Amino acid sequence: MVNFLLGQQSGFTKYPCFLCMWDSRDRAQHYTKKDWPMREELVPCKEKNITNNPLVSRDRIIFPPLHIKLGLMKQLIKAVDKD
Repeated sequence: MVNFLLGQQSGFTKYPCFLCMWDSRDRAQHYTKKDWPMREELVPCKEKNITNNPLVSRDRIIFPPLHIKLGLMKQLIKAVDKD
């Protein structure tokens, strides 16, 4: 829903995050690269998966606490040694 409000392309996109330029297809760097470049503007551009002008400002988007907790737990479980 956030992608719709911010004018982003739906479906499996290369840059799904509205805050940074996280590359969803760069599997080699998902857990090694920590600093992804920030998105400067949300202007329509097919290369960056923005199809329309945003309906709301990025500053007005509030993350649900449950999603944050689930994301942190997922990272913790993947980081635990499986031996």
